[in-house]
Parts: sequence; structure tokens; C-alpha cells
Amino acid sequence: MYGGYFSSSEITDIDDKYIGSVIDLETLTKMTRQMKISMGGMMWLVSFFAVLIFAVLVYLLSKIIIEKNAQSISMAKILGYSKGEIARLYVMPTSIVVVLCVLINIPLSVRIIGIIWKAMLSQMMTGYLPYWIDPKIYVEMFVAGVICYGVVAALELKRIGKVPMDMALKNVE
Repeated sequence: MYGGYFSSSEITDIDDKYIGSVIDLETLTKMTRQMKISMGGMMWLVSFFAVLIFAVLVYLLSKIIIEKNAQSISMAKILGYSKGEIARLYVMPTSIVVVLCVLINIPLSVRIIGIIWKAMLSQMMTGYLPYWIDPKIYVEMFVAGVICYGVVAALELKRIGKVPMDMALKNVE
């Protein structure tokens, strides 16, 4: 069992030996300043690798889609479809799915990290440190995801352009 009190003023009716810790604005500010000094410098590295992993994963999945449909793309070229029409057939659906997944996964990830944060605080730290993310971070995450996918989509458009037209004729079953 755990008993804790939040108060806007000093608690004087409880003996000091029963008070485990007191966290006031100064203590909280000092703790956040220390965390920023300790971890702030490596957060750009974490962000960079997160974006890199996202880009590689999306690239590999898009590459698989293009490779699996190479014969259909070749047939579409033979039938006279333009590069833009083929892109709308193969890249646009992937784009819609990626944007929807990013929109769904950002709040879901934030929620899961919030649960993990609360569990970690209850087991590893005394006191209370609120979990808060600046709303502009949501926009930054979405924009980073869309830009990464834009780069991947451009690479996939090049890959579609390189699919030879004779592939459909060679592999007729």
C-alpha cells in the first residue's frame, strides 16, 4: 500500500519522520534541468535513428510491393499507361496507408510511452514527474514521417521507371 499527498502548501500536521520526500517547484525545476543536461544532447541522435529506421522500413516495404508487381507494371507500360498513371496505381495506395499509419501510430505510441513512463516512475523514482509532450512535437513527427516517405516514394518512382517493358512478355504463363 502507498499513501501520498499533494498539497499546495507545506504539510505541518504530519511528523517529519513520516515524510519520505518533498517535491516543490524548485526541486522539480532542478530535476528537469539535470535531465536536460544529461540526456538533451543525445535526443537528436535518438530522433535521427528513429527517422532512419522508419525510412528504411518504409523503403523495404515499398520495394517489395514494386518487385512483386513488376510484371503488372511492365504490362501497364506495354498497354500505354503513363509513368504518372502507373505511379497512381502503385505508389498512391501505399502513400495513403503510410499517412494513415503515421496518423494512427503517433497518438498510440505517445499513449504507450505514457503508460511505460508511469510504471517506470512508480518503480524507480520517488515523487512525481509529469509526462508531457509539447503539441508541436506531434506536428514535427508527422512532417518527418511524410518527408521520409516522400523521399522513399521518389526512389520508388525511379524504380518503376526502370521496370523493363519486355518483362511482361518474357514471363507469360
